[in-house]
Amino acid sequence: PAMRVVSHDARSVGLGEAPEPLGSPRLSLGHGLELWRNPAATTQNLDRFALPLLPLWPGFLINTLFYALLLFVVWRTPIFVRRTLRRRRGRCIRCGYDRRGLDPHAACPECGA
Repeated sequence: PAMRVVSHDARSVGLGEAPEPLGSPRLSLGHGLELWRNPAATTQNLDRFALPLLPLWPGFLINTLFYALLLFVVWRTPIFVRRTLRRRRGRCIRCGYDRRGLDPHAACPECGA
């Protein structure tokens, strides 16, 4: 888990009782954005849906690193494949100019790479 919602007993934080049609009168949400509330539910924990806003740092950092690495791989793979194919075909890796017959260490006459 990377994020969580904290719910409080409304009486323990001095909020008093909420009207019955609003759902569980004894629970109030903290560190969460309430998106849905079921006024007909009888259980206090399952009658709401909230977007969590409080990070759990170990899970949050692991998720961030994982998805950043995944995004980096997806972003760089086409570039790597294109350069590898150009190198194998004897072309400039930057612009794709045909370098057959040129010194391998010479600069590309098209782009200067």
